[in-house]
Amino acid sequence: MLVSRKKIILLFVCLCATIPVFSQYFDYNQYSSLLQNDPKRSYQIGGNTNGFIASDALNQNFALSLVTSGNLSNQTIASSRLQENNYLSGDFNSCFFANIMDNNTGFRIAASTRSFIDAGFSKDAYDLLFYGNNMFEGQTADLSNLQLHIISYWKLQLGLIKRVELPGGCFTGFLGLSLIDGMNNTNINFPLLTVTTGMGGEYIDINSKFTYKGSDSTQSKISDLNGIGAAADIFLAYEGKAPGITITFTASDIGFIHWRKHYIEANMDTSYQFDGLNINILNPGQVQSPGLSQDTLKKILYAHSHQTTATVLLPGIISFNISKRISKLFEVGLGSDYIIQTHAKIPMTYVNLKYHILKVLTLTGNVGYGYYNNANVGLGVNMNLFKYLYLRVGSNNLFGFLYANNSFSQQYYAGAYMKF
Repeated sequence: MLVSRKKIILLFVCLCATIPVFSQYFDYNQYSSLLQNDPKRSYQIGGNTNGFIASDALNQNFALSLVTSGNLSNQTIASSRLQENNYLSGDFNSCFFANIMDNNTGFRIAASTRSFIDAGFSKDAYDLLFYGNNMFEGQTADLSNLQLHIISYWKLQLGLIKRVELPGGCFTGFLGLSLIDGMNNTNINFPLLTVTTGMGGEYIDINSKFTYKGSDSTQSKISDLNGIGAAADIFLAYEGKAPGITITFTASDIGFIHWRKHYIEANMDTSYQFDGLNINILNPGQVQSPGLSQDTLKKILYAHSHQTTATVLLPGIISFNISKRISKLFEVGLGSDYIIQTHAKIPMTYVNLKYHILKVLTLTGNVGYGYYNNANVGLGVNMNLFKYLYLRVGSNNLFGFLYANNSFSQQYYAGAYMKF
């Protein structure tokens, strides 16, 4: 059977990469509009989108080439910063909302969609995929700890907003409860996976311990209701008057999804030998495999699978920020955030600076470090047009655009809402 290199790369994305939801760090928070409500009467309607991708191994040039064309040059493949164990995470979110305030009490209605992926893979797994098994002739490639977690869902939220005027400032609290509609969930874990190539490529021995849990990707419409769950979001803020200090805390997507139908679980602890295999992706861009076909892999999987149900926790997000207005023109801030279900080593911690050029125009700059030892420098623009329209756009990692070969993360945000 002949398999094109593009399909092999697609398989790699499915097994050990990510390009998906939600990033609050630096100057962007989906609940920041709550701080600009008129406590007596205010109506807001708007939307926002944001996301990030970060890795300790794969640079942005690799990700961009993969997404735009699916073709990776030898130079791009060789530019990855590989270690024995490598990780990649991504998170993208889009949200539409309406806020209604009346006498310091209000309500929020929102609908959002989120996709999240977290993956881990070994150096041998990367080398086997992109260089073929010729380099492992007479050797064993260790692909153990290959992991992939994918989850995507819709969220319908109804929340309560409360403002309390204090002698020195104002306290704003928000509690949102959401109904979750699960779209897709995949969990793949190989505690043990080794591939031994015989001399001359005469055979391949595969030893594996394998766990697969996932929903049916063909049944992923909203109306399918494969998974149903609930989540809570909390936003707390204090705005000091005289010192000009604002402190915020956010906990988002703290909840679960119960996958109740079209959910499969498979567990394997076994060995296979395939004769007559010769995998070499670089010459001439094909994989010749008379014994290891896609149908064979499906048969192996389904022979060990059964229908089941499962309850899965959502990848919640925790963030904290403190900012101070140091003059009429400048404001400085410090904060940190973390996505709970990732392989990230440390939270993202940042410092930002806002320059209020005009009453209707603010420039933001930030420097941050965290997740997979990624350093970030970003810029953004906030605008208030016609007193009713608020716009916000920016990226918290310009390195991802300017130095794609040396940058291992990217983040963007954009939002708009009307106040009347």
